[in-house]
Amino acid sequence: MYKGKKILAVILARGGSKRLPGKNIKNLGRVPLIGHTIQAAVRSALIDKIVVSSDSDEILKVSSRFPCVVQKRPAHLAEDATTSQDSLRYVVTEFEKEQQEKYDLVVLLQPTCPFRKTAEIEKCIKKLVDNDADSSQTVALVKEKPELMFVEEGEKLVFQNKTAFFNKSLRRTHYILNGAAYVVRKEVFLSTGNLYGEKNIPVIMSQDDSLDIDTYADWQVAEKILEERKRLEQGKQNHISRKPITIAGKQLGDEHPTFIIAEIGVNHNGDMDLAHKLIDLAVEAGADAVKFQNFNPQTGTSKFTPKVTYQKENDGPEGNYQTMLERLKITEDQTKMLAEYAAKKGTIFLSTASDAESLEVLKKVDPPAYKIGSPHITNLPLLKDTAKCGKPMIISTGMATYEEIDEAIQVCQEVGNEQIILLHAVSDYPTQFQDANLNVIARLRERYPTLHIGYSDHTMGIEASTVAVALGARILERHFTLDKTLPGPDHKASLVFGELEALVRAVRNIEMALGDGVKRRTLREDEVARTARRSVVAHVDIPAGTVLTAEMVRMKKPETGIKPKYYWSLLGKRIIRDIEADRSLQWEDIEGGMEKKPKRKIAVVTVSRAEYGILTKLLKKIQANPDLELQLLVTGSHVMKGMGDTIQDIIDDGFSIAAKIDMELASDSPQEIAKAMGTIVQKMSSALAELQPDLLVLISDRFETLAAAVAASPFTIPVVHIAGGVVTEGAIDDKMRHATTKISHLHFPVDERGAQNLRLMGEEEWRIKLSGSMAIDLLKSEAVFSREELASHLGIDFSKGVILFVYHPVTLEYQDTARQIQNALEAVLSFGMQVIALYPNQDTSRSIIVEALERAAAEHPNLKLVHHLKRGRYASLLDHCSVMVGNSSSGLLEAPTFQTPVVNIGNRQKGRGRTGNVIDCGYAVAEIKAAIEKALHDPGFRLQLAEVQNPFGKGNAADIIYDTIIHLDLKNKALLEKKIRD
Repeated sequence: MYKGKKILAVILARGGSKRLPGKNIKNLGRVPLIGHTIQAAVRSALIDKIVVSSDSDEILKVSSRFPCVVQKRPAHLAEDATTSQDSLRYVVTEFEKEQQEKYDLVVLLQPTCPFRKTAEIEKCIKKLVDNDADSSQTVALVKEKPELMFVEEGEKLVFQNKTAFFNKSLRRTHYILNGAAYVVRKEVFLSTGNLYGEKNIPVIMSQDDSLDIDTYADWQVAEKILEERKRLEQGKQNHISRKPITIAGKQLGDEHPTFIIAEIGVNHNGDMDLAHKLIDLAVEAGADAVKFQNFNPQTGTSKFTPKVTYQKENDGPEGNYQTMLERLKITEDQTKMLAEYAAKKGTIFLSTASDAESLEVLKKVDPPAYKIGSPHITNLPLLKDTAKCGKPMIISTGMATYEEIDEAIQVCQEVGNEQIILLHAVSDYPTQFQDANLNVIARLRERYPTLHIGYSDHTMGIEASTVAVALGARILERHFTLDKTLPGPDHKASLVFGELEALVRAVRNIEMALGDGVKRRTLREDEVARTARRSVVAHVDIPAGTVLTAEMVRMKKPETGIKPKYYWSLLGKRIIRDIEADRSLQWEDIEGGMEKKPKRKIAVVTVSRAEYGILTKLLKKIQANPDLELQLLVTGSHVMKGMGDTIQDIIDDGFSIAAKIDMELASDSPQEIAKAMGTIVQKMSSALAELQPDLLVLISDRFETLAAAVAASPFTIPVVHIAGGVVTEGAIDDKMRHATTKISHLHFPVDERGAQNLRLMGEEEWRIKLSGSMAIDLLKSEAVFSREELASHLGIDFSKGVILFVYHPVTLEYQDTARQIQNALEAVLSFGMQVIALYPNQDTSRSIIVEALERAAAEHPNLKLVHHLKRGRYASLLDHCSVMVGNSSSGLLEAPTFQTPVVNIGNRQKGRGRTGNVIDCGYAVAEIKAAIEKALHDPGFRLQLAEVQNPFGKGNAADIIYDTIIHLDLKNKALLEKKIRD
């Protein structure tokens, strides 16, 4: 609304474009063409309502993703001969009738003008209202001069203005309607049918912004304009941004962790053993670097220089400045020794050079950066010589004015050194809080937009340092001592070990808490919002056919129905079905309610029998939701012959398969598996292009899973990764899992250990939601077969004892597969018990294990080889067997639920968390036999077994994952904008 005028914006979009079919919904950049126009209208504070009118369901579906109302237009109002005025008249009259609202001004926006700005729309509105005009519209300069044009007369071309051809002064400037925006008084339009009233005021737009896309050539021009504008904008950002600075491999900058320097300075008191001890403690506390001071008392300080007050108070009144420094200096040899010791301890050595002689000493050590102390910021010759070293310059600004800082920067830049870091500092030890003046940090960031700003803190405690980080300090320097009561000028204003350790911990927590400045809901807030926020709820029973009044509804929790902001538009609407009191109103309950939102398409990839079973509960929940479309992408062993025909299990469970992706695996050699990954990427990309899912869900660590993640990357589809952060050091799966993590955008680890590993891999905290393992959900939800039922199905006798044997290839040791499987079978068969052996996963050297199993089964009647057990039977066998032997993850994840003893052979599960039911052993026959013997008969182990509880979830993992992904804000740009974090 502008000055009391209610304003309706109308976007007319025909589906029948002939020159460029489908142009309105074709992406220009990352936004559909029509979306650019809708967004320009949405940004205006003057427009009260936006309606998109089209004969095309597809255009209306795309438009409904934006904050606007969509209206289906009759086909006869979308023909080639239909005028915009005819269509606009229909939209305005019908919309006012439906909404029972009246508008004063109508704004017509062409959807094919993507570069029109909101300001130009608003300028038209304001020109019309402020000048009491009838209409206003955008126009653009005509480059060509009409006076120089020919026109047709009969069969001849006639030149219209010969005089203007020879006299440039007679040529006038002309403007043309560009179609980007028309604003007209509604009553004028309805009475005359014209968008151009008697009193009309045009608004001039630039020619680039006036582009109207009609042909493919126009589209190409638009893409070039968009690309150029993005390039220029990026150039502006790069020009004023602070480029990261690298110090010994650590990056310093706004997007990186705060660089923390423990300044030992002169607190070693000339004792190198104390200096070493301080380095040790600084490393233990978590500092990034240690810093000393190099100075020559004879050449840098006059013998007549007195101690200042704080030095007398902290070091005693005896002697002068020079004698104090003589006691605290370090020699060239000592400097080299300290630098070498710091490197040995894995930390960065820095030092302040206070004079030309000390700088020469430091040059021999070649530190990764040079520190300039506050007293030396005006020593421009020293700064210039230091800058010539070409290393980063950390300059403290205590006692300095802005003019002195400017001079110091200029001297460094004159010799080509742009790697400058300024530290706010107050040269008083200790600094009183009222003198700290931390707001200077923000002023320094404003005054020097290309330089990194930090803080050299001399206050007592850690409060000022933590606040400095929140204000934008990206480097912290703190004096550090073993004991504040030691003699010397700086001990009193220094931190001791516990304080430095607390400071590092606080800074890292603050960095996480500061975030990236993008306002968004956290995953936990999503859950809170759904409960804490309100929707429009029936206050009484409302029969079908009732016209809603204010007395019939209330705003109540939870947020499961129509949002309160639509309350006023609901009043007076007719209810089309009975609604029970306390039920949330849905748009489907309202006569003429909003068009139903398109279903959220969730694609889930399954590659093997094991993870399909784990996914089943989640798949069923997605399939049961009418607002969701489950797209099941099936590949891996599901589509291979001789793997138990598990694809039939999927069909039998009632799931439709959206795409079956054959990976064309000819053998289990490394070369063939690498080729299969490429095949999956190719075929998966075709499936994703066709299905266009809104979300892709992956689980665990298979090479097929990584291939699916790679295929999804160019589509900018948010990828959800389940069970990331697990460590299995003995298998190539480890690499596949972690690579999938870095491609994915949202993570559901099965335990806190996995969550911590994800954090260490640089994943942001808000992307991680601990869910537990869905394998536990499955165990708790499936009917467990009795021993008798299993015995009948498998043809075994449980009274004789049963070993469940599951052995998969150890892919990082595939050359040793033959020895491993032979040893494992020899040990297992030596007990004379019945053995149920499952076929292995499709990995490198699988065929070697299969051959060994089939050979053993032919020779030993007590070994039964099974291609595949359905989940209920597998869980039941895991429960009833005497011991599980092999290297399957189910022994570590699922077996603890049944307190089943597990002998875990070799390195395949190395690094994965485990409970007291697991006995680890090597590949030797004797080791395996000893482990099985312990599992079956050791009294101490059996007592320990009785105490085992499964730590991988409470049986509600699928609920947590489902509830999160269905409410995930897919329009949140931050979801796809992954950042590298140390």
